[in-house]
Amino acid sequence: MKWIIFLLIIIAIKIIATKGLFLVFILLSFWLKGNSIKKSSAAWDDYFLTLKEQFVNGYVITLYGISTVLSSCAAYILFRIFGFQNPVSKTILLTVICVALSGLKYIKNGKKEIVKGLDKIHKAAFEGKKKNLAD
Repeated sequence: MKWIIFLLIIIAIKIIATKGLFLVFILLSFWLKGNSIKKSSAAWDDYFLTLKEQFVNGYVITLYGISTVLSSCAAYILFRIFGFQNPVSKTILLTVICVALSGLKYIKNGKKEIVKGLDKIHKAAFEGKKKNLAD
Protein backbone atom coordinates (compact mmCIF):
# COMPACT_ATOMS: atom_id res chain seq x y z
CA MET A 1 0.00 0.00 0.00
CA LYS A 2 2.82 2.42 0.83
CA TRP A 3 4.35 1.83 -2.64
CA ILE A 4 1.12 2.95 -4.29
CA ILE A 5 1.07 6.10 -2.16
CA PHE A 6 4.73 6.77 -2.99
CA LEU A 7 4.00 6.22 -6.68
CA LEU A 8 1.05 8.61 -6.61
CA ILE A 9 3.19 11.20 -4.83
CA ILE A 10 5.91 10.86 -7.47
CA ILE A 11 3.38 11.15 -10.31
CA ALA A 12 1.82 14.25 -8.75
CA ILE A 13 5.22 15.86 -8.19
CA LYS A 14 6.27 15.10 -11.78
CA ILE A 15 3.11 16.62 -13.24
CA ILE A 16 3.28 19.71 -11.04
CA ALA A 17 7.01 20.11 -11.70
CA THR A 18 6.53 19.86 -15.47
CA LYS A 19 3.78 22.48 -15.49
CA GLY A 20 5.61 24.71 -13.03
CA LEU A 21 8.89 24.57 -14.94
CA PHE A 22 7.05 25.26 -18.20
CA LEU A 23 5.46 28.35 -16.67
CA VAL A 24 8.80 29.51 -15.25
CA PHE A 25 10.45 29.12 -18.67
CA ILE A 26 7.65 31.09 -20.38
CA LEU A 27 7.88 33.90 -17.81
CA LEU A 28 11.67 33.89 -17.99
CA SER A 29 11.60 34.17 -21.78
CA PHE A 30 9.21 37.14 -21.58
CA TRP A 31 11.40 38.77 -18.95
CA LEU A 32 14.52 38.30 -21.10
CA LYS A 33 12.72 39.63 -24.17
CA GLY A 34 11.45 42.60 -22.15
CA ASN A 35 15.00 43.42 -21.09
CA SER A 36 16.28 43.14 -24.65
CA ILE A 37 13.68 45.56 -26.05
CA LYS A 38 13.88 47.94 -23.10
CA LYS A 39 10.24 47.39 -22.13
CA SER A 40 9.00 49.58 -25.00
CA SER A 41 5.31 49.00 -25.76
CA ALA A 42 5.87 49.78 -29.45
CA ALA A 43 8.68 47.22 -29.61
CA TRP A 44 6.45 44.67 -27.86
CA ASP A 45 3.72 45.31 -30.45
CA ASP A 46 6.22 44.83 -33.27
CA TYR A 47 7.53 41.65 -31.67
CA PHE A 48 4.06 40.17 -31.19
CA LEU A 49 3.08 41.02 -34.77
CA THR A 50 6.10 39.10 -36.08
CA LEU A 51 5.24 35.91 -34.17
CA LYS A 52 4.23 33.07 -36.46
CA GLU A 53 2.21 30.01 -35.52
CA GLN A 54 4.97 27.58 -36.51
CA PHE A 55 7.51 29.36 -34.30
CA VAL A 56 5.15 29.51 -31.31
CA ASN A 57 4.26 25.81 -31.66
CA GLY A 58 7.93 24.87 -31.85
CA TYR A 59 8.76 27.10 -28.91
CA VAL A 60 6.01 25.59 -26.76
CA ILE A 61 7.10 22.05 -27.65
CA THR A 62 10.75 22.86 -26.89
CA LEU A 63 9.97 24.40 -23.51
CA TYR A 64 7.68 21.49 -22.66
CA GLY A 65 10.44 19.05 -23.63
CA ILE A 66 12.97 20.78 -21.39
CA SER A 67 10.44 20.86 -18.54
CA THR A 68 9.70 17.17 -19.02
CA VAL A 69 13.36 16.19 -18.93
CA LEU A 70 13.98 18.17 -15.74
CA SER A 71 10.86 16.84 -14.00
CA SER A 72 11.82 13.31 -15.06
CA CYS A 73 15.18 13.77 -13.36
CA ALA A 74 13.30 14.76 -10.20
CA ALA A 75 11.06 11.68 -10.57
CA TYR A 76 14.14 9.46 -10.91
CA ILE A 77 15.60 10.92 -7.72
CA LEU A 78 12.31 10.33 -5.90
CA PHE A 79 12.11 6.73 -7.16
CA ARG A 80 15.60 6.19 -5.73
CA ILE A 81 14.81 7.92 -2.43
CA PHE A 82 11.65 5.86 -1.93
CA GLY A 83 13.57 2.65 -2.70
CA PHE A 84 11.82 1.52 -5.88
CA GLN A 85 13.55 -1.19 -7.87
CA ASN A 86 14.68 -0.23 -11.39
CA PRO A 87 14.17 3.53 -10.98
CA VAL A 88 15.44 4.23 -14.50
CA SER A 89 12.84 2.02 -16.17
CA LYS A 90 10.07 3.41 -13.98
CA THR A 91 11.15 6.96 -14.79
CA ILE A 92 11.24 6.21 -18.51
CA LEU A 93 7.81 4.57 -18.36
CA LEU A 94 6.33 7.49 -16.42
CA THR A 95 7.89 9.98 -18.85
CA VAL A 96 6.60 8.13 -21.92
CA ILE A 97 3.08 7.96 -20.48
CA CYS A 98 3.12 11.66 -19.54
CA VAL A 99 4.45 12.68 -22.97
CA ALA A 100 1.87 10.51 -24.75
CA LEU A 101 -1.02 11.95 -22.73
CA SER A 102 0.27 15.50 -23.15
CA GLY A 103 0.77 14.91 -26.87
CA LEU A 104 -2.80 13.72 -27.28
CA LYS A 105 -4.08 16.71 -25.32
CA TYR A 106 -1.93 19.04 -27.43
CA ILE A 107 -3.17 17.54 -30.70
CA LYS A 108 -6.78 17.65 -29.54
CA ASN A 109 -6.89 21.18 -28.05
CA GLY A 110 -3.42 22.66 -27.73
CA LYS A 111 -2.83 23.75 -31.31
CA LYS A 112 -6.27 25.36 -31.50
CA GLU A 113 -5.67 27.22 -28.24
CA ILE A 114 -2.30 28.46 -29.45
CA VAL A 115 -3.84 29.73 -32.70
CA LYS A 116 -6.65 31.46 -30.79
CA GLY A 117 -4.20 33.02 -28.35
CA LEU A 118 -1.91 34.13 -31.16
CA ASP A 119 -4.85 35.74 -32.96
CA LYS A 120 -5.77 37.64 -29.78
CA ILE A 121 -2.18 38.77 -29.35
CA HIS A 122 -1.95 39.88 -32.99
CA LYS A 123 -5.20 41.85 -32.71
CA ALA A 124 -4.13 43.53 -29.46
CA ALA A 125 -0.68 44.34 -30.87
CA PHE A 126 -2.22 45.73 -34.06
CA GLU A 127 -4.58 47.92 -32.02
CA GLY A 128 -1.66 49.08 -29.87
CA LYS A 129 0.37 49.88 -32.96
CA LYS A 130 -2.53 51.86 -34.45
CA LYS A 131 -2.90 53.76 -31.18
CA ASN A 132 0.83 54.54 -31.07
CA LEU A 133 0.73 55.80 -34.66
CA ALA A 134 -2.29 57.99 -33.89
CA ASP A 135 -0.49 59.61 -30.94
